[in-house]
Amino acid sequence: MMQMIDRQTAALTVNTFHLGKTLQSGQCFRWKRGKDGSFTGVAKGRILNVRQKSDTLMLHPVTLEEVKNLWIPYFDLDRDYEAFNRYILQQAPWMTAPLHAGRGLRLLRQDPWETAITFIFSANNHIPRITASIDCLSRTYGPMIGKYKGVLYHDFPGVELLMRLTAEEWRACGAGYRSRYLMKMVQQWEACYDQVKRNGLERPNEHAVRCLLETLPGIGPKVSACISLFGLGYQSQFPVDVWVRRRIKELWPHAPALDRDIEQAALSLFGEAAGYAQQLIFYEARQRRASTS
Repeated sequence: MMQMIDRQTAALTVNTFHLGKTLQSGQCFRWKRGKDGSFTGVAKGRILNVRQKSDTLMLHPVTLEEVKNLWIPYFDLDRDYEAFNRYILQQAPWMTAPLHAGRGLRLLRQDPWETAITFIFSANNHIPRITASIDCLSRTYGPMIGKYKGVLYHDFPGVELLMRLTAEEWRACGAGYRSRYLMKMVQQWEACYDQVKRNGLERPNEHAVRCLLETLPGIGPKVSACISLFGLGYQSQFPVDVWVRRRIKELWPHAPALDRDIEQAALSLFGEAAGYAQQLIFYEARQRRASTS
């Protein structure tokens, strides 16, 4: 159920959704939590403040059409995650702890270009530093889109804007050794993405899309899986990083040894629920580490 509270505020009833877990699960980096518990960020070229109270989401500033066409898809609220939960537990009873810890987490449907840059930054990196780098790129080079509660917000810079950056400018935003990859990647992105749309979005072929993405500098199997999952909406992906590798070997008695074999085994086990299962494992692994540190 959805209703407009006033001209710019919508109240949306949600099920199996936890805002904080979703926005702090390592799949996005442009949302900041306020002292009042709400989150403010930039997505889809817009500023949004969103808060959750029980099973109600409050979104501001929005129109009814934006909620329907932008924010329900963005938060993946039109998908049955209870069905995912049942299927994952049926396939892998050892997923009980991640399912419990991550219940309510959803996969965001993000912009492929921003996702590509973000997850190149994620290589051998950690969430606070990735967040700072993406914030630096947006504030320094992204177009200003408005002000919310006295704070200026910028959209993520497009391809043409980032094409102009020098290695020093990339490094100033924390790219480090990734600068040389990023400078080459942005030059090749549009041609590659045109092929991705022809080979993937019109005639879905996730393997072909992954192969195309991995022709770009700085994009290997893990990053291509993240772009496919978080940017292109392909649910049958299972990115393997150090958190997932370590935790899945603890949980799954028959887990393979190599990352590529873990990925393939998880895809065979979880199918369309693989991307969601991966996020549950990643989230629970980080929560466990935080609780013991």
